[in-house]
Amino acid sequence: PNVGGNIIIPYPGDTAKFILFHQIGNFSSSFPYMDSPEVFYTVIDMNLNGGLGGVITGQKNLIAFSDTLSWGLAACKHANGRDWWIVGIRDASNTIFKILVTQSGISSVTSQTVNMPVPSYGNAGQPCFSPDGTKFAFKNGLNNPSYHDVRMLSFDRCTGMFDSIGYTVRQNEFGFGLSFSPNSRYLYYSSGGHIYQLDTDAPNI
Repeated sequence: PNVGGNIIIPYPGDTAKFILFHQIGNFSSSFPYMDSPEVFYTVIDMNLNGGLGGVITGQKNLIAFSDTLSWGLAACKHANGRDWWIVGIRDASNTIFKILVTQSGISSVTSQTVNMPVPSYGNAGQPCFSPDGTKFAFKNGLNNPSYHDVRMLSFDRCTGMFDSIGYTVRQNEFGFGLSFSPNSRYLYYSSGGHIYQLDTDAPNI
């Protein structure tokens, strides 16, 4: 498994069902590095097995879409309060994929190229949305010299469109963890030796 490569959401409009989105990894022989060739999904019905739940027949390991993807998926509830956005990032790219999940299942898979520098090494970490759904953060890295960036975008939960907030934090250590505070103001991220707190509402982050 890869970092942040599994995420589960309630099935829109059906309180007994859940959808698990998941990735597998391809390891490079030249470096301990991994990307993902597909995003899979599996539908679970909690009414099966006497209420213990189970995978619906024929609804296991279906391919939502295929590409060369980085580690990790993130989920954000649509502004309508029912549907969901599932997000993944193309590896070594500034392209973000967006799966719209509605009552009928996967409604669409679209992509957006955001206004950020393209990393030469790859995206990684735990891509995540703020609890209020207005911000999205992820990491990427370069290996000459070795460092990683933390980048943040604004997000429109109605349209599913991202916009660059235009800020980058560079560290000379690799790290993976990312998380927003419950009030969506602070972003926490880890490097190899430290945990940092950023005030994302500050005029100059």
